[in-house]
Amino acid sequence: MSKKTFVYIGSWYFQKETGDYGLSGYEFNPETGAMQFLAVTEPGVLFDFTYFDKARGLLYALAESTDVPELHGGSGRIFVFQIDPDTGALTQIDCAETWCPAPCHMSLDEKGRFLVVAHHSSHASLVKIEQDAGGNYYPVVEWADSAVSCFPSIKMEPLAGFWM
Repeated sequence: MSKKTFVYIGSWYFQKETGDYGLSGYEFNPETGAMQFLAVTEPGVLFDFTYFDKARGLLYALAESTDVPELHGGSGRIFVFQIDPDTGALTQIDCAETWCPAPCHMSLDEKGRFLVVAHHSSHASLVKIEQDAGGNYYPVVEWADSAVSCFPSIKMEPLAGFWM
């Protein structure tokens, strides 16, 4: 079992002018306080908030961007990465829309079954979830407010009835 410590930093704001975003990974040396750069994962994505699931060695990362055309209503995204305990390398194992613009915070429930995601309200939209005749759920962007959503912790499909 590796005893290495890794640090991951979202580059949402600091490198906005250069277009170099992504998650920057570092190996941390607790004896010296030094951090050695490893790599940037998903360099075209604006990441801000991350959450570490120690029990499963997973890193959840929120992408707050509201300008990805293929997403519903400018939705944000949740990325899930497996962390290699020896190298710190990140392997993407899931990615899903948050179905609301500007996700800003997340946390797992105490048993690690559900991921709760909160959103900013500053992007002038509220998303409600509707169901079509075929039983499929889809987002509808309406007005300015914030939303909280809940997802199973690894398979990132929204849960019916868990939108607040």
